[in-house]
Amino acid sequence: MIDPRRLRTLHAVATHGTVTAAAAVLGYSGPAVSQQLAALEREVGVQLTQRDGRTLVLTPAADVLLAHAEVLFAQLDAAEGDLAALRDEVSGQVALACIPSASAAIVPTAWRALRAEAPHVRLELVEMEAEESIPALHRRDVDIAVVHAYAIEPKPLDPTFAVQPLLVDPVWVAVPADHAAAGLDRVDLAALRDEPFVAARSGTRCADMTQRACALAGFVPDVVARATDFAVQLNLVAAGLGVALVPELTIRRLPDGVRLVAPAEPISRGVQAVSRRGGDRHPAVRLVLDQLAAAAAAHRSPASVPA
Repeated sequence: MIDPRRLRTLHAVATHGTVTAAAAVLGYSGPAVSQQLAALEREVGVQLTQRDGRTLVLTPAADVLLAHAEVLFAQLDAAEGDLAALRDEVSGQVALACIPSASAAIVPTAWRALRAEAPHVRLELVEMEAEESIPALHRRDVDIAVVHAYAIEPKPLDPTFAVQPLLVDPVWVAVPADHAAAGLDRVDLAALRDEPFVAARSGTRCADMTQRACALAGFVPDVVARATDFAVQLNLVAAGLGVALVPELTIRRLPDGVRLVAPAEPISRGVQAVSRRGGDRHPAVRLVLDQLAAAAAAHRSPASVPA
């Protein structure tokens, strides 16, 4: 029989890259992790790791075992969830990683409803971009990740994750109020090829969206400023320093001097709640997912954003 705890150890080494890092996450010593791996090798009868200089490398046999382990972990998570559902009271701790825009627009409503319905469920929130939260979900650092993916540049998720759509978020073109496009209902991005652009930080999905949208319009944008905070982007647009592509959910207040125009070719992103398959069966996790969905369904855009 394969000990699931030793499988968790192998998974931690594969996820975090080193025995030392895995030990820190698991709360073990380095030698204890090595002993767990050696015991697992004896159980399965094949070599799972080998040394490449000072680095520990997983063998192809370890990759095969880890693929099966993901299915087993999902089953164990489902079993724990089903047993928890038999209790009279929904309780537990749920770690939620969330993109900043949804943290502001959706999470407060969901959290308030959660406290009223299940006061013994402890929700812990940390803001993360999707590039950070999906690996954190895989490492089991969080239980739910609220992420986004743009329709023009989809990011397929690992099939071991369960995905719950929350809402479709349209993207607007933000232009200075005195811009020639400010009075239009729609603007072709190709008409903005000579404009300076304000965009998100490189390496983020929002930055990739701007690059992709402009590429589809036939040009490479001249990005003069990058900011993670969309409020900063909008203030730069208001100052006449450029134009920007801004998801509606990120707009909490529209600065004076900014007009929003729909792109001629619509751009949108799907906002989703992602959890580990099987883990979504736990009553506390399921309740948080349901409250996020209800809050997203009830969300209304600020009055300053044109509908």
